[in-house]
Amino acid sequence: MKNRDIMNDLLPEDDFFIADAAPDAAKATKMKKSTFARIVAAAACLVLIFGTGAWTYAAAVEYRDYRTAVEFFNENGLSSEGLTRSEIKAVWRDITTNSFNYSKTAEVIKNIIPGQKLTIDDTTSDDTEKDRAKETISFGHTVKYGNNEYTYQTVCTKPGGVFEKCVVNKKTDGKTVWQHDIKYIEPHGIAAVGTNIVVYGVSPTDYAKALFSVIDENGNEAVSGKYLNSFGFGDEYICSVVDNGDGSFAVISRGDLKHLCMTQFDAKAEKLSCVSTEIGNYGLTDAARLGNWYIVKAINYNRNIEKFLKLDAKGNVTGEFTLDSDNSFYRITDILGFGSSVYMSGYAVSKPTDGSKFGGRTEIDPVLEHLYSMPNRGVGITSEELTPIVRAQYTAILFKCDPDSGAPQEFYSADGSLGGDLSIDANGNLVWSVESIASTRYSLTTSSYTIAGTCNVYNYTFDRSGTLVSHAKTDKQTVYRR
Repeated sequence: MKNRDIMNDLLPEDDFFIADAAPDAAKATKMKKSTFARIVAAAACLVLIFGTGAWTYAAAVEYRDYRTAVEFFNENGLSSEGLTRSEIKAVWRDITTNSFNYSKTAEVIKNIIPGQKLTIDDTTSDDTEKDRAKETISFGHTVKYGNNEYTYQTVCTKPGGVFEKCVVNKKTDGKTVWQHDIKYIEPHGIAAVGTNIVVYGVSPTDYAKALFSVIDENGNEAVSGKYLNSFGFGDEYICSVVDNGDGSFAVISRGDLKHLCMTQFDAKAEKLSCVSTEIGNYGLTDAARLGNWYIVKAINYNRNIEKFLKLDAKGNVTGEFTLDSDNSFYRITDILGFGSSVYMSGYAVSKPTDGSKFGGRTEIDPVLEHLYSMPNRGVGITSEELTPIVRAQYTAILFKCDPDSGAPQEFYSADGSLGGDLSIDANGNLVWSVESIASTRYSLTTSSYTIAGTCNVYNYTFDRSGTLVSHAKTDKQTVYRR
């Protein structure tokens, strides 16, 4: 959608406002283009990827082009009202080639993906000072399920020392119900499966061996230290455990750095099936169940590629898609099935103008370009100056997707923020955590970061129909480091 600002066309009449969150972004307006419109295009592209399958381009004959374009419009619920014959064909070509350069395309696709922009207002200077004081705060690994909250912590003999144990806690309505120690799993994550909790990770004596345990609702181990090792890999780790809704669960793992594996277990953790697919050098992170199939996030860090693999009930890879566009990278941080839809939380960042220049630190390339153009390469820039520039690089996104096709049905976005965790609260509502960048600092001499800071956490709550019912600033903060 070149040379056209479609923001006014796409924004709803009623924005949602939250007070006291983010610094003034006035100084960063020259750096930031409208990512809202690009999110619409990416979402629509996903709809069409899932809805059409593999399209074969029609012959060059004008009639056949037009007939194919009309069929494409009809099958994907696109309106051709007000378009000429040539414009219908132009929109069809623009979408199926993933170009999104034709001006009429925005007018067509905006009607199939409703979007709402959530506005997070400015912080005060007092908030910024408070944020600085908390820049070392981090929070445990937590899974929320109804009014229950499960958290695990890794305990070492001393900071940075030898692993001692994994401590799993269950809280109900904020009160500790039980605590369970596991010494034979160095944890990578936990997952709720019905009323049970699955703790997964690696053996502390052999990091190449993936294993898991099942803890019941009373804090007792129903299954202790079960190894995967279905395919005899020399190295394997579990990326995710997914609840199938009937007591059974799927374990998604990566074998020998190039195989995606799915192992299905029944409610007693007895193996039902296992499938391995070679996918190349992709790390596996999040996974979720969507109707009768699964979606798994795969990342190639060397090539800066993030894609999503579609798996059938057995674990066979049946398709894939990406969210990247010509102007933005999209990063999905969490996936969760809720109500009759699947939700994907993440954020969009602007791509550098001339490719990556700063050692693969793609997310902050445009920020570094700006800093390097300043005197002394930006050293000494204050948080008040830097934070609006960093905020201008990020837009939090939440996609609401169809559970069977994976096609986005609508989305929410918030500037200057990162989409965080998805969880279910005690009332059975969906909670989307949005991390609004509140303060930043810049260093060329620190090994662990170039830009760091803190984010204020806001919770947006949706009912089972997907309607936004409330929003509030929490007292939590997260650490931002790039």
